[in-house]
Amino acid sequence: MLLLLLAGSTPRLYAVIAPAAGWLDPTAEQILAGQSGAGAQATWYGNEESPTETQKPYTFVRLATGLAGGTSYRIALVWSDGVVTSNVVVSDPFTTTSSGVVGALLVTESGVDSVVLLGQVTVSGAISAADVGSDTAALSGSNSINGTLAATESGGDTVAATGAVLVQGAAAVAELNGDAATVSGGVAVAGAISVSEAASDTAALSGSNSIAGALAAAESGADAAAAPGRVFVTGTLITSEAGADTALVNGSSTITTVGNVSAVETGGDTAALTGAALVAGLLAATEGGTDTGAVAGQILVRGSLDATEFGSDIAAILSALAPPVPGAPRRRVNESAPGRRPANLATGRRPANLC
Repeated sequence: MLLLLLAGSTPRLYAVIAPAAGWLDPTAEQILAGQSGAGAQATWYGNEESPTETQKPYTFVRLATGLAGGTSYRIALVWSDGVVTSNVVVSDPFTTTSSGVVGALLVTESGVDSVVLLGQVTVSGAISAADVGSDTAALSGSNSINGTLAATESGGDTVAATGAVLVQGAAAVAELNGDAATVSGGVAVAGAISVSEAASDTAALSGSNSIAGALAAAESGADAAAAPGRVFVTGTLITSEAGADTALVNGSSTITTVGNVSAVETGGDTAALTGAALVAGLLAATEGGTDTGAVAGQILVRGSLDATEFGSDIAAILSALAPPVPGAPRRRVNESAPGRRPANLATGRRPANLC
Protein backbone atom coordinates (compact mmCIF):
# COMPACT_ATOMS: atom_id res chain seq x y z
CA MET A 1 0.00 0.00 0.00
CA LEU A 2 1.53 3.32 -1.10
CA LEU A 3 0.84 6.25 1.21
CA LEU A 4 1.63 9.93 0.63
CA LEU A 5 1.93 11.74 3.96
CA LEU A 6 1.99 15.50 3.60
CA ALA A 7 3.05 17.92 6.30
CA GLY A 8 0.06 19.32 8.13
CA SER A 9 -2.36 16.76 6.63
CA THR A 10 -5.38 15.51 8.56
CA PRO A 11 -4.33 13.19 11.40
CA ARG A 12 -5.30 9.58 10.74
CA LEU A 13 -5.31 6.24 12.55
CA TYR A 14 -3.62 3.34 10.78
CA ALA A 15 -4.23 -0.31 11.74
CA VAL A 16 -3.12 -3.76 10.65
CA ILE A 17 -4.48 -7.17 11.69
CA ALA A 18 -2.44 -10.38 11.46
CA PRO A 19 -2.64 -13.87 13.00
CA ALA A 20 -1.57 -14.10 16.64
CA ALA A 21 0.38 -17.28 15.87
CA GLY A 22 3.94 -16.23 15.06
CA TRP A 23 3.12 -12.58 15.76
CA LEU A 24 5.92 -10.01 15.59
CA ASP A 25 5.22 -6.41 16.61
CA PRO A 26 5.33 -4.28 13.44
CA THR A 27 7.12 -0.98 13.24
CA ALA A 28 5.24 2.27 12.58
CA GLU A 29 6.60 2.25 9.04
CA GLN A 30 5.29 -1.29 8.47
CA ILE A 31 1.83 -0.34 9.76
CA LEU A 32 1.74 2.71 7.47
CA ALA A 33 2.60 0.37 4.60
CA GLY A 34 -0.08 -2.19 5.57
CA GLN A 35 2.44 -4.85 6.57
CA SER A 36 2.73 -7.28 9.47
CA GLY A 37 5.80 -7.48 11.69
CA ALA A 38 7.17 -10.18 9.38
CA GLY A 39 7.17 -7.71 6.48
CA ALA A 40 4.32 -9.48 4.61
CA GLN A 41 1.00 -7.90 3.72
CA ALA A 42 -1.27 -7.91 6.78
CA THR A 43 -4.46 -9.97 6.79
CA TRP A 44 -6.33 -6.66 7.01
CA TYR A 45 -5.13 -3.05 6.99
CA GLY A 46 -6.81 0.31 6.78
CA ASN A 47 -6.85 3.89 7.98
CA GLU A 48 -9.36 6.63 8.67
CA GLU A 49 -9.51 10.12 10.06
CA SER A 50 -8.43 10.26 13.68
CA PRO A 51 -11.06 11.10 16.31
CA THR A 52 -10.58 13.78 18.94
CA GLU A 53 -9.29 12.96 22.42
CA THR A 54 -12.79 12.90 23.88
CA GLN A 55 -14.05 10.24 21.45
CA LYS A 56 -13.33 7.09 23.39
CA PRO A 57 -13.74 4.28 23.02
CA TYR A 58 -13.41 4.71 19.27
CA THR A 59 -14.87 2.22 16.77
CA PHE A 60 -13.41 2.00 13.29
CA VAL A 61 -16.00 2.76 10.61
CA ARG A 62 -14.46 0.27 8.18
CA LEU A 63 -15.16 -3.41 8.84
CA ALA A 64 -12.25 -5.82 9.18
CA THR A 65 -12.86 -8.26 6.35
CA GLY A 66 -11.01 -11.38 5.21
CA LEU A 67 -10.59 -12.86 8.70
CA ALA A 68 -11.13 -16.59 9.19
CA GLY A 69 -13.63 -17.92 11.71
CA GLY A 70 -12.31 -19.43 14.94
CA THR A 71 -8.86 -17.87 14.46
CA SER A 72 -6.75 -15.82 16.88
CA TYR A 73 -5.51 -12.39 15.67
CA ARG A 74 -3.84 -9.23 17.03
CA ILE A 75 -4.14 -5.58 15.99
CA ALA A 76 -1.37 -2.94 15.79
CA LEU A 77 -2.16 0.79 15.44
CA VAL A 78 -0.34 4.10 15.01
CA TRP A 79 -1.45 7.73 14.76
CA SER A 80 0.15 10.03 12.19
CA ASP A 81 -0.42 13.50 10.71
CA GLY A 82 2.35 13.15 8.14
CA VAL A 83 4.91 14.83 10.38
CA VAL A 84 4.54 13.23 13.77
CA THR A 85 3.91 9.52 14.19
CA SER A 86 2.93 8.00 17.53
CA ASN A 87 4.30 4.92 19.19
CA VAL A 88 2.91 1.57 18.05
CA VAL A 89 0.04 0.17 20.15
CA VAL A 90 -0.59 -3.59 20.02
CA SER A 91 -3.74 -5.34 21.21
CA ASP A 92 -4.01 -8.58 23.14
CA PRO A 93 -4.93 -11.65 21.05
CA PHE A 94 -8.61 -12.06 20.19
CA THR A 95 -10.43 -14.93 18.49
CA THR A 96 -13.09 -14.64 15.82
CA THR A 97 -16.24 -16.56 16.78
CA SER A 98 -18.35 -16.86 13.66
CA SER A 99 -18.28 -17.40 9.96
CA GLY A 100 -20.78 -15.26 8.08
CA VAL A 101 -22.33 -16.28 4.80
CA VAL A 102 -24.83 -14.13 2.89
CA GLY A 103 -26.48 -16.35 0.29
CA ALA A 104 -26.22 -20.13 0.13
CA LEU A 105 -23.70 -22.42 1.84
CA LEU A 106 -23.12 -25.92 0.48
CA VAL A 107 -20.82 -28.25 2.41
CA THR A 108 -20.23 -31.86 1.39
CA GLU A 109 -17.97 -34.63 2.65
CA SER A 110 -17.58 -38.00 0.98
CA GLY A 111 -14.82 -39.62 3.03
CA VAL A 112 -14.12 -40.69 6.61
CA ASP A 113 -14.34 -37.17 8.00
CA SER A 114 -14.91 -35.81 11.46
CA VAL A 115 -17.36 -33.02 10.79
CA VAL A 116 -18.97 -31.13 7.93
CA LEU A 117 -19.59 -27.82 9.65
CA LEU A 118 -18.14 -26.97 13.05
CA GLY A 119 -18.15 -23.82 15.19
CA GLN A 120 -20.28 -20.70 15.20
CA VAL A 121 -21.80 -20.21 11.78
CA THR A 122 -24.22 -17.53 10.63
CA VAL A 123 -25.90 -18.02 7.27
CA SER A 124 -28.29 -15.52 5.69
CA GLY A 125 -29.80 -17.73 3.02
CA ALA A 126 -29.75 -21.51 2.73
CA ILE A 127 -27.39 -24.10 4.15
CA SER A 128 -27.06 -27.61 2.78
CA ALA A 129 -24.76 -30.02 4.63
CA ALA A 130 -24.32 -33.59 3.46
CA ASP A 131 -22.20 -36.54 4.60
CA VAL A 132 -21.90 -39.70 2.55
CA GLY A 133 -19.11 -41.39 4.53
CA SER A 134 -18.41 -42.54 8.09
CA ASP A 135 -18.48 -39.07 9.59
CA THR A 136 -19.07 -37.81 13.08
CA ALA A 137 -21.46 -34.93 12.45
CA ALA A 138 -23.05 -32.99 9.64
CA LEU A 139 -23.64 -29.82 11.64
CA SER A 140 -22.00 -29.14 14.99
CA GLY A 141 -21.53 -26.12 17.23
CA SER A 142 -23.46 -22.87 17.61
CA ASN A 143 -25.17 -22.05 14.35
CA SER A 144 -27.67 -19.46 13.14
CA ILE A 145 -29.40 -19.87 9.79
CA ASN A 146 -31.68 -17.16 8.39
CA GLY A 147 -33.25 -19.28 5.67
CA THR A 148 -33.35 -23.04 5.19
CA LEU A 149 -31.28 -25.83 6.69
CA ALA A 150 -30.96 -29.16 4.91
CA ALA A 151 -28.67 -31.70 6.61
CA THR A 152 -28.37 -35.21 5.25
CA GLU A 153 -26.22 -38.16 6.26
CA SER A 154 -26.10 -41.43 4.34
CA GLY A 155 -23.19 -43.16 6.11
CA GLY A 156 -22.49 -44.55 9.57
CA ASP A 157 -22.57 -41.18 11.26
CA THR A 158 -23.13 -40.14 14.83
CA VAL A 159 -25.41 -37.14 14.52
CA ALA A 160 -26.79 -34.83 11.86
CA ALA A 161 -27.13 -31.64 13.91
CA THR A 162 -25.83 -31.04 17.41
CA GLY A 163 -25.29 -27.96 19.58
CA ALA A 164 -27.17 -24.68 19.57
CA VAL A 165 -28.83 -24.34 16.18
CA LEU A 166 -31.17 -21.46 15.33
CA VAL A 167 -33.08 -21.69 12.07
CA GLN A 168 -35.21 -18.78 10.84
CA GLY A 169 -37.09 -20.76 8.20
CA ALA A 170 -37.34 -24.50 7.60
CA ALA A 171 -35.07 -27.33 8.81
CA ALA A 172 -34.93 -30.70 7.10
CA VAL A 173 -32.67 -33.31 8.69
CA ALA A 174 -32.40 -36.89 7.45
CA GLU A 175 -30.26 -39.92 8.30
CA LEU A 176 -30.23 -43.04 6.15
CA ASN A 177 -27.90 -45.37 8.04
CA GLY A 178 -26.99 -46.59 11.55
CA ASP A 179 -26.77 -43.19 13.17
CA ALA A 180 -27.15 -42.18 16.79
CA ALA A 181 -29.37 -39.09 16.50
CA THR A 182 -30.78 -36.72 13.94
CA VAL A 183 -31.06 -33.58 16.06
CA SER A 184 -29.40 -33.32 19.47
CA GLY A 185 -28.96 -30.35 21.79
CA GLY A 186 -30.73 -26.99 21.76
CA VAL A 187 -32.48 -26.43 18.46
CA ALA A 188 -34.76 -23.46 17.81
CA VAL A 189 -36.72 -23.41 14.57
CA ALA A 190 -38.93 -20.49 13.54
CA GLY A 191 -40.78 -22.36 10.79
CA ALA A 192 -41.07 -26.07 10.09
CA ILE A 193 -38.77 -28.94 11.02
CA SER A 194 -38.83 -32.31 9.30
CA VAL A 195 -36.79 -35.08 10.92
CA SER A 196 -36.54 -38.60 9.56
CA GLU A 197 -34.49 -41.73 10.24
CA ALA A 198 -34.64 -44.82 8.06
CA ALA A 199 -32.28 -47.20 9.90
CA SER A 200 -31.58 -48.57 13.42
CA ASP A 201 -31.06 -45.19 15.02
CA THR A 202 -31.34 -44.04 18.59
CA ALA A 203 -33.46 -40.91 18.34
CA ALA A 204 -34.93 -38.56 15.80
CA LEU A 205 -35.10 -35.53 18.11
CA SER A 206 -33.21 -35.31 21.40
CA GLY A 207 -32.46 -32.50 23.83
CA SER A 208 -34.09 -29.15 24.46
CA ASN A 209 -35.78 -27.97 21.29
CA SER A 210 -38.14 -25.16 20.40
CA ILE A 211 -40.17 -25.13 17.20
CA ALA A 212 -42.41 -22.21 16.24
CA GLY A 213 -44.30 -23.89 13.40
CA ALA A 214 -44.72 -27.58 12.61
CA LEU A 215 -42.66 -30.61 13.70
CA ALA A 216 -42.77 -33.86 11.75
CA ALA A 217 -40.59 -36.66 13.16
CA ALA A 218 -40.64 -40.12 11.62
CA GLU A 219 -38.70 -43.31 12.25
CA SER A 220 -39.04 -46.44 10.16
CA GLY A 221 -36.41 -48.71 11.76
CA ALA A 222 -35.75 -50.33 15.13
CA ASP A 223 -35.25 -47.05 16.94
CA ALA A 224 -35.41 -46.12 20.59
CA ALA A 225 -37.47 -42.93 20.43
CA ALA A 226 -38.78 -40.35 18.05
CA ALA A 227 -38.65 -37.38 20.43
CA PRO A 228 -37.05 -37.71 23.89
CA GLY A 229 -36.25 -34.62 25.96
CA ARG A 230 -37.86 -31.21 26.21
CA VAL A 231 -39.77 -30.28 23.09
CA PHE A 232 -41.77 -27.07 22.66
CA VAL A 233 -43.97 -26.79 19.60
CA THR A 234 -46.11 -23.80 18.67
CA GLY A 235 -48.17 -25.31 15.89
CA THR A 236 -48.55 -29.00 15.05
CA LEU A 237 -46.55 -32.01 16.28
CA ILE A 238 -46.72 -35.16 14.16
CA THR A 239 -44.58 -38.14 15.18
CA SER A 240 -44.77 -41.64 13.76
CA GLU A 241 -42.85 -44.89 14.17
CA ALA A 242 -43.23 -47.91 11.92
CA GLY A 243 -40.72 -50.32 13.49
CA ALA A 244 -40.13 -52.11 16.82
CA ASP A 245 -39.51 -48.92 18.75
CA THR A 246 -39.57 -48.13 22.43
CA ALA A 247 -41.55 -44.89 22.50
CA LEU A 248 -42.80 -42.14 20.28
CA VAL A 249 -42.52 -39.33 22.83
CA ASN A 250 -40.55 -40.64 25.74
CA GLY A 251 -38.93 -40.08 29.15
CA SER A 252 -39.49 -37.50 31.84
CA SER A 253 -40.06 -35.24 28.88
CA THR A 254 -41.92 -31.98 28.97
CA ILE A 255 -43.88 -31.78 25.74
CA THR A 256 -45.55 -28.40 25.38
CA THR A 257 -47.70 -28.04 22.28
CA VAL A 258 -49.81 -25.00 21.43
CA GLY A 259 -51.82 -26.63 18.66
CA ASN A 260 -52.38 -30.32 17.87
CA VAL A 261 -50.50 -33.53 18.66
CA SER A 262 -50.87 -36.59 16.47
CA ALA A 263 -48.95 -39.67 17.68
CA VAL A 264 -49.09 -42.94 15.75
CA GLU A 265 -47.28 -46.25 16.20
CA THR A 266 -47.76 -49.27 13.94
CA GLY A 267 -45.17 -51.74 15.30
CA GLY A 268 -44.45 -53.62 18.54
CA ASP A 269 -43.90 -50.48 20.53
CA THR A 270 -44.14 -49.65 24.20
CA ALA A 271 -46.01 -46.35 24.20
CA ALA A 272 -47.17 -43.62 21.89
CA LEU A 273 -46.93 -40.84 24.47
CA THR A 274 -45.31 -41.10 27.89
CA GLY A 275 -44.04 -38.54 30.39
CA ALA A 276 -45.34 -35.05 31.07
CA ALA A 277 -47.28 -33.42 28.26
CA LEU A 278 -49.15 -30.15 27.99
CA VAL A 279 -51.40 -29.83 24.94
CA ALA A 280 -53.48 -26.75 24.10
CA GLY A 281 -55.56 -28.22 21.29
CA LEU A 282 -56.23 -31.79 20.17
CA LEU A 283 -54.26 -34.87 21.29
CA ALA A 284 -54.72 -38.00 19.18
CA ALA A 285 -52.68 -41.09 20.17
CA THR A 286 -53.08 -44.28 18.14
CA GLU A 287 -51.34 -47.65 18.29
CA GLY A 288 -51.92 -50.49 15.88
CA GLY A 289 -49.51 -53.14 17.19
CA THR A 290 -48.72 -55.14 20.35
CA ASP A 291 -48.16 -52.09 22.48
CA THR A 292 -48.35 -51.28 26.17
CA GLY A 293 -50.10 -47.94 26.23
CA ALA A 294 -51.18 -45.08 24.03
CA VAL A 295 -50.88 -42.33 26.66
CA ALA A 296 -48.95 -42.63 29.93
CA GLY A 297 -47.89 -40.03 32.49
CA GLN A 298 -49.12 -36.58 33.47
CA ILE A 299 -51.19 -35.29 30.55
CA LEU A 300 -52.94 -31.92 30.55
CA VAL A 301 -55.17 -31.35 27.55
CA ARG A 302 -56.95 -28.06 26.87
CA GLY A 303 -59.08 -29.38 24.06
CA SER A 304 -59.90 -33.00 23.27
CA LEU A 305 -58.08 -36.30 23.85
CA ASP A 306 -58.61 -39.34 21.63
CA ALA A 307 -56.57 -42.45 22.56
CA THR A 308 -57.12 -45.57 20.47
CA GLU A 309 -55.46 -49.00 20.45
CA PHE A 310 -56.10 -51.85 18.02
CA GLY A 311 -53.71 -54.57 19.25
CA SER A 312 -53.10 -56.71 22.36
CA ASP A 313 -52.45 -53.72 24.54
CA ILE A 314 -52.74 -53.18 28.27
CA ALA A 315 -54.49 -49.83 28.40
CA ALA A 316 -55.26 -46.78 26.37
CA ILE A 317 -54.50 -44.37 29.23
CA LEU A 318 -52.05 -45.00 32.07
CA SER A 319 -51.31 -42.96 35.21
CA ALA A 320 -52.98 -39.63 35.96
CA LEU A 321 -54.76 -37.21 33.71
CA ALA A 322 -55.29 -33.60 34.68
CA PRO A 323 -58.90 -32.50 35.40
CA PRO A 324 -60.85 -31.47 32.33
CA VAL A 325 -60.94 -27.83 31.42
CA PRO A 326 -64.44 -26.35 31.80
CA GLY A 327 -66.08 -25.89 28.44
CA ALA A 328 -63.47 -28.01 26.62
CA PRO A 329 -64.53 -30.84 24.28
CA ARG A 330 -65.02 -34.27 25.86
CA ARG A 331 -62.27 -36.85 26.00
CA ARG A 332 -62.61 -40.34 24.52
CA VAL A 333 -60.87 -43.62 25.29
CA ASN A 334 -61.21 -46.45 22.77
CA GLU A 335 -59.79 -49.97 22.94
CA SER A 336 -60.53 -52.77 20.51
CA ALA A 337 -58.04 -55.51 21.41
CA PRO A 338 -59.65 -58.89 20.64
CA GLY A 339 -60.21 -61.55 23.30
CA ARG A 340 -60.09 -59.39 26.42
CA ARG A 341 -62.14 -56.84 28.25
CA PRO A 342 -60.61 -53.35 28.49
CA ALA A 343 -59.92 -52.41 32.10
CA ASN A 344 -59.01 -49.29 34.01
CA LEU A 345 -55.65 -49.99 35.72
CA ALA A 346 -56.51 -47.92 38.79
CA THR A 347 -59.92 -49.49 39.56
CA GLY A 348 -59.99 -52.73 37.60
CA ARG A 349 -63.23 -51.60 35.99
CA ARG A 350 -64.15 -50.85 32.44
CA PRO A 351 -62.90 -47.40 31.38
CA ALA A 352 -65.47 -44.68 31.80
CA ASN A 353 -65.85 -41.37 30.05
CA LEU A 354 -63.26 -39.16 31.72
CA CYS A 355 -65.37 -36.04 31.58
